[in-house]
Amino acid sequence: EAVDGRGAVLAGTGTSDFADTVRLGRAARRAGATAALIVVPYFVQPPQRGLLEWFRRAADESELPVILYDIPGRAGVGLSVETTAQLAQHENIIGVKLARPDLIHASNVIASCGPGFGVYCGVEALCFPMLVLGGAGHVSATGNLFPAEMAAMADAVFAGDIDAARSIHYRLLAVNEAIFFETNPIPLKAMLSIRGLARPDVRPPLAPATPELTARLEGILAATASN
Repeated sequence: EAVDGRGAVLAGTGTSDFADTVRLGRAARRAGATAALIVVPYFVQPPQRGLLEWFRRAADESELPVILYDIPGRAGVGLSVETTAQLAQHENIIGVKLARPDLIHASNVIASCGPGFGVYCGVEALCFPMLVLGGAGHVSATGNLFPAEMAAMADAVFAGDIDAARSIHYRLLAVNEAIFFETNPIPLKAMLSIRGLARPDVRPPLAPATPELTARLEGILAATASN
């Protein structure tokens, strides 16, 4: 069943190497993680039958419940609706993070996998509509900046208060879009720095936000705070 995000720790343990994925998953369990987020193996672009076998084996080996991470823009290939539905039958695979801007695909995944399988949004601006479609929650970069608001939006949808959730969605829309002004997490780290929550540093080959981008992000955060 879906993970309750309150107090849960979702550890990203997936790599393109199977042994490393298993090793990282076991380290995450020892560290106290609640579930393992395993990304579609990146760069190699396997066929769907290869992904099916990979994730089944990973779930068999995992000492934590597994959430699939479907992000074709970075992995180079995505999970089809049919593959996701087959993987949802595995007793140790409890959900999927969908990081693709496609509500039709999300609707088909939710419909195909059933209510006991958690479908989490991984695209900031689509968190609200995916919740309304029946999503279980979101794994949101914006939640690092506005955690109370992102939690309140989900709680409002679950309580049936769509108007309240919609209001939060539109209040945060500019921030959600700003996350991707450059490659994430460059803008996110800059905004966290502006709010005094983290340093703006990123690892090479990424580069910190330029002064021009930082000024633009400062304006968006100021406007959001005043709403």
